[in-house]
Amino acid sequence: MTRRRKIILSLAAGIVFSAAALRVSFANVPMGDLAAALSSVDPLWVAVSIVLGYASYIARTLRWLVILRPVKKVPFLHAYHPVMITFMMNSIFPGRIGELARPAVLFKRDGVEFSKTLATVALERVFDFFSLIALFVVIMGSVSIDPGISIDFNGYTLDRAALFGIKDKAVKSGVVFLVCLAVLLTPWARRAIARVVSWIPHAFFMGHHTRRAAMAERFRARAETILDNVAHGFSSLRRPSAVLSSVVLSFMVWGFVFLALYALSLGFPSVSIDLVEAGAVTIMICFFIMLPSVPGFWGLWEAGGIYGLMLFGVGKVDAAGLTVAFHVFQIVPVIVLGLVSAWVTGIDILRSGFESRP
Repeated sequence: MTRRRKIILSLAAGIVFSAAALRVSFANVPMGDLAAALSSVDPLWVAVSIVLGYASYIARTLRWLVILRPVKKVPFLHAYHPVMITFMMNSIFPGRIGELARPAVLFKRDGVEFSKTLATVALERVFDFFSLIALFVVIMGSVSIDPGISIDFNGYTLDRAALFGIKDKAVKSGVVFLVCLAVLLTPWARRAIARVVSWIPHAFFMGHHTRRAAMAERFRARAETILDNVAHGFSSLRRPSAVLSSVVLSFMVWGFVFLALYALSLGFPSVSIDLVEAGAVTIMICFFIMLPSVPGFWGLWEAGGIYGLMLFGVGKVDAAGLTVAFHVFQIVPVIVLGLVSAWVTGIDILRSGFESRP
């Protein structure tokens, strides 16, 4: 089976899973009422929401430039296009394979080692994760949710305890990740990992001892190179100014997303939430889409948004309408702009190697 066919089949499977997830999310939502709710949206607030959502990607690009600077200083557009291609691919392919686009594109255009750039992308996710956790703690302490409220939706129950249970699990995962990161930043630990990797030829390969020893040395050297590149990708953590800038830009990223949902809610006559509640709903959506994802997070996004809005007294139909509209008006522009970036940079997204046009 060719690579192109594998990718197309993967996309088709993702679409099927997306359709199934959407069916579950909207099983109890009257489609006629949902269509009526969507038809009442004010186009002006839709435009404002789209602009605010786009601003979050500009902030993401600026943050990545800060994190990337110790590895290589690149122009704004050399960072912007890979960011847009990444999120476009995450919107149309399953498994978040778009995360591999940034290091691949930067390697093609600027010659930066793949593993170094991939480490900077992982570091971005660290800032995203912990800024979301911090915002969750602050926001959930600011909004009023009845401790006794419990919402049943499509066989699932959501209440305050469940929300904080999700948060606790996320924090534990984040702590584990930080420990692994600290290990990778320690030279002796990287050397130890490389030595473990060098044992693989002796454990799994047959042949003369000299041949296995030569293979083990190649394994060790390659592992050391990759681990050193990964550590280099995290080197912005050693610069306090870079850490501070990344934290500020991370809050800006999510601030723009919160504002995008709040602005869109102003375009729904039957929905009344404030900015803090819009932030809480956005964080709930993010927690849901952290689960193994289908292309564009369809279904998971809707489940998180509907749950969150219903917690703040929004009716099921209106919650579904706002959530679907928010999803569509955030994801469709990203797909379009990502395709434009792919065309500008000469990237064929159906080729696993992201080959450039001649």
